[in-house]
Amino acid sequence: MATIRQWVAWAERKIAGVVVGEGLDVALAEVVEGPQVVTFRLRLLRPSPAALRKLQALGPAIAQAAQVDQVRITDTARGVLVELPSPAPKTPPAALLAQATKGLAVAVGLDQWRRPIVADLDVFPNLAFIGPPGRGKTQAMKSTLFALASRNPARRLCYVVASQKRSDWQAFEPATGCIAVVSDPAEVGDAFAWAAGELLQERARDGIDSPAILFVIDDLVALLQRAPDIVGPLGELASMGRGLRLFLMIGTQQAGSRSGMASTLVDDNVACRVVYKASSATAGARAAGAGGLGLDQLSGRRGDALFVADRVERIATGFADDRLIAQLPAADWGAKPWSSRAATRSSTRSIERPRTGQNDQNGAVLPLVDPTVEGDDQVVEGVALERVETERATLADRLLAGEKLVGNRPPTLEEALALRDLFARLGSREKVYKTAWGFKNGKVAGWLSEVLSEAIVEPVLSPEVAGDQLQDDHAGDQVFDDGRLDLASPEGRKAFEQLQRAGLVRLPDVSSLIQEGA
Repeated sequence: MATIRQWVAWAERKIAGVVVGEGLDVALAEVVEGPQVVTFRLRLLRPSPAALRKLQALGPAIAQAAQVDQVRITDTARGVLVELPSPAPKTPPAALLAQATKGLAVAVGLDQWRRPIVADLDVFPNLAFIGPPGRGKTQAMKSTLFALASRNPARRLCYVVASQKRSDWQAFEPATGCIAVVSDPAEVGDAFAWAAGELLQERARDGIDSPAILFVIDDLVALLQRAPDIVGPLGELASMGRGLRLFLMIGTQQAGSRSGMASTLVDDNVACRVVYKASSATAGARAAGAGGLGLDQLSGRRGDALFVADRVERIATGFADDRLIAQLPAADWGAKPWSSRAATRSSTRSIERPRTGQNDQNGAVLPLVDPTVEGDDQVVEGVALERVETERATLADRLLAGEKLVGNRPPTLEEALALRDLFARLGSREKVYKTAWGFKNGKVAGWLSEVLSEAIVEPVLSPEVAGDQLQDDHAGDQVFDDGRLDLASPEGRKAFEQLQRAGLVRLPDVSSLIQEGA
């Protein structure tokens, strides 16, 4: 056919011939040219269960008439979708998917309507790409990781890549967010032992959830053969990582078995899957964790897959060129946190920031000086203060984009200010719960009520410096805790006035708050 539009018109006639020949009354509601498939949306004029079953059984006949290998037919609320492989398939570039990525809500592909399909790691912390070799799993994972890395500075997201094919992932190694690319079986074991041991325990003990850390495992089947000791750590990360923002992205040839997913604990905790063509309906049901999805009816082309999570969508997964990946900002991390050289340092603090840095692609300023290293105090303090101010200004936006607060401790000053900003924007406490934490319980409800009712003072300098100023001025019991002052008390009002005169605090509309407490 000369053009895809001519092919579409020809295929439409072939579909009509088969359907009408079976005595079904249908109307063509829509034709959509997607990246991997052309979708014909049909509407039954005389719908009935028997007519629907008859139409769904026509896949092989339509495939033969349209001269294609596979046809997938699915029933939706808007009609019956007849999906034919496109004569001009396209693979979405990673740069395009990155544009549709916000925070940890990453675009893993485009559906047949060319809309980005997004997986939010805070909602689906374990993401798996499942299918036989040659289907495009590794490229899809690289595209997904690039989208995340390009939209999140290292202070928000870091990642470890484990793959026996080191060359496939080396382009990520210099990037600011990349802790390491590991392929040696012994080092792979050390990395996951550290992650499920020291790192997980420290985060749980201290309530740490930043930066988020993504563990990428490419070709899990091959990796398990060389590093079987990772089975236990993977299970712990899969089952316990969500609340601590320790995420998994797994590429494997099969699911529903210990050989494909390491353990049932991992398999059961992977709620978001990108699944490629299966050899049979039974194999497809095992891979997807649900039957009747038509995975055996996909084309088998690279990138043609189903997104299976809270919904099922046919998607085209992405492609990431190494030249594009090489454009990510670079930094030298120094010793890996699981190495003997780094064993004396805090496991979490050792990955909080690169040793060197530069402006990331979101315009956020990464520190050029490590504040934990001794040096010029003024320079270090200046960098640290600049970083705090940058994060404070964008936290509410990041929460709206999908980032979540820790739910096991009260909000910090920065978080409290962001919560007040969210309430001003959204106008509803229920929307703030959903946006900021993703859930509601008695604790977060109490914290939000406290944040919205009290006067929150935003210090120009750190709370410690402000506290020193009050002590120097003999303010007495000033009730200054992480930037909060009780303006209903005489001590609190006196403390605020002293800090205000010293130029150490600012508070919009403070007069009304003082009057309420008088």
